[in-house]
Amino acid sequence: MPKEKQTTKKQEKYTLILDAAETLMKKKGLYSLNMDEVSYFSNLAKGTLYLYFRSKEEILAALALKARILLLAHFEKAVLNENQPIQQLKAIIHANYTFLKNNPLYYELVSFYEINDRETETEEMSAVILRITELVIGIIKNGQLAGEIDSRIDPSILSFTMWGMTVGIMQLLKVKAATISNHPNLSENIVLDNYIKVFLDGIK
Repeated sequence: MPKEKQTTKKQEKYTLILDAAETLMKKKGLYSLNMDEVSYFSNLAKGTLYLYFRSKEEILAALALKARILLLAHFEKAVLNENQPIQQLKAIIHANYTFLKNNPLYYELVSFYEINDRETETEEMSAVILRITELVIGIIKNGQLAGEIDSRIDPSILSFTMWGMTVGIMQLLKVKAATISNHPNLSENIVLDNYIKVFLDGIK
């Protein structure tokens, strides 16, 4: 078999395995993933499965990388639609929310390595997070130069703080969605917009 065809076949099986794992997690949840079911749903022998992934943790890592790359692209697209740094930060927070609503499994994969400190991120995953951090820090620095953001605030610390606060709000919206929807004066958008206002007012 020609080398190019072999590579294509390997890539097809690799994608098949990830697609099967993703389908399973959408049905049963991220923490229910196991190699036996992935083997069954991908229609691949378990021995073949282990040629590509030595454990379910490696499958999770591959999907987490995919999720982080998609999130980065989501942020980059959101930023392109705004000219002012303050509005770009606002757009990133909104993009985070739409990513959560439209891709709940991917959002959970993004968060997985942050709430499971026993899991080790791959170099590729860390590199994507670094690119997200650099994107936000760059916007903050531009905002400080433009006089929109308090120049006394360290951009790296602010970026880290923004990430932590936003993750917390996203978790709140996810966990308390039913409570929020049953409250006569609340909605997810109201909570989100209030957070954005408090955050942006605090860094001006």
